[in-house]
Amino acid sequence: IIGAISLSADTMTFTYSIDTVKIENKIRPNPFYPGNGDAVMVEIVPVGTSGITFAEMIIVNIKGEQVKKLYKTVQDSTKGVFIAWDGKNDTGREMPSGIYFYYLQTDQKNGIGGKIVLIR
Repeated sequence: IIGAISLSADTMTFTYSIDTVKIENKIRPNPFYPGNGDAVMVEIVPVGTSGITFAEMIIVNIKGEQVKKLYKTVQDSTKGVFIAWDGKNDTGREMPSGIYFYYLQTDQKNGIGGKIVLIR
């Protein structure tokens, strides 16, 4: 795994190059405030000729319990796929302030994750 981290005032970007898939996790802002219309955005950018047709993001709480599972399916995305979490669980209930973790997988790669701070 080759990775890089870049920070600015309101954005944290993690970039990983793994085989043919480059995954950028852009969390703007982190912490995020869903009441202000914010959402955690993850951009998955494929490198090379193969596109992504499926992406999944699983959000878990600090206890490791699944909070939300998000899917994204596209015909063939050679430009990238976006997945957003609005701070709600699978039943639509707003989650409380806290630290959450996400796990991201695509039809090409598994195992990318990170931390999300949600403030209400």
